[in-house]
Amino acid sequence: MHLTFENFNFTDEKKGFTEPYINDIRKGLLEYAGVFFEEFSKDIGISVDLAINEDLLDLVIVDTVEDLKRIISFHPTKKPNLIKVVSYITYWWLRRRPLIVKDSINKLGTSQENKMRLNFINEHFLVPYIEQRIFNFDKGSEICNNKKHRTKFEEQWKYIRKYMLYFLGYRVDSPKSIEAFILASTLHPIRSTSDDFFRHSATDNLKE
Repeated sequence: MHLTFENFNFTDEKKGFTEPYINDIRKGLLEYAGVFFEEFSKDIGISVDLAINEDLLDLVIVDTVEDLKRIISFHPTKKPNLIKVVSYITYWWLRRRPLIVKDSINKLGTSQENKMRLNFINEHFLVPYIEQRIFNFDKGSEICNNKKHRTKFEEQWKYIRKYMLYFLGYRVDSPKSIEAFILASTLHPIRSTSDDFFRHSATDNLKE
């Protein structure tokens, strides 16, 4: 089963949730998965048979879009920003867990640490996904032009990334908690964001 728009009535042309928009979400996740599979196998030093269960992926997208539609309907905003989109995708990805390890993890000839990473493969998939969607890796923040600052901030970000893995694995209880975590992460001065998420204040939205 793949996305069948006759069966899932979740498009909404007037609010921007068009068939091409939804298919772009799906295509983007699958393309990112292909890159992640290759990089992850290189990182742990062995070839691992990873796969996306596309039936579960479709459920991730359906649930995400339905939630985003409700945001548009009940809140004073015309379009959910990228942080909200990524937060809801992340939440439903964790609920559905469409990324699977086809190998028997315990039989793989790798370290116990790598086996643990494979047990939490969906969380390891999501951390760089969030980073790449939210941050602009081609443009560092101005404050990081100073080499001393950059070294310090890179070290700090390693700990943030580790905590993000822990947060996704054990602490997530709602899309809103993910949204708050991501929003707080954008305040770290290590790199520029992919969008100006603060261009509209809460009071501006209430005036619309």
